[in-house]
Amino acid sequence: MIKLWVKLHKGERLVKNIIHKFELEDGTDYINADDFYKQIQKICEGLDIATPVVLSAHFNNFQLFNFCEFKKTDFVDEFKFTKMVVSIARE
Repeated sequence: MIKLWVKLHKGERLVKNIIHKFELEDGTDYINADDFYKQIQKICEGLDIATPVVLSAHFNNFQLFNFCEFKKTDFVDEFKFTKMVVSIARE
């Protein structure tokens, strides 16, 4: 099971955070770019916010540093927060 910690910020203040749990179809713990995008879509639908444009830079940062940050400019539709941070939730 993979857990993503999603944090929504306004300025430097944390406004909302959730833990998104999911299983990959192949049963591994390796997230590829398609899986990452699908999970970002599901998270945004659940939070009732716009889905950001996911660039290869976002996925690369997630793979290298276990987190990525979506800024307000990464969203095409209205986004009432300053940023959304997605990271691996460790126990």
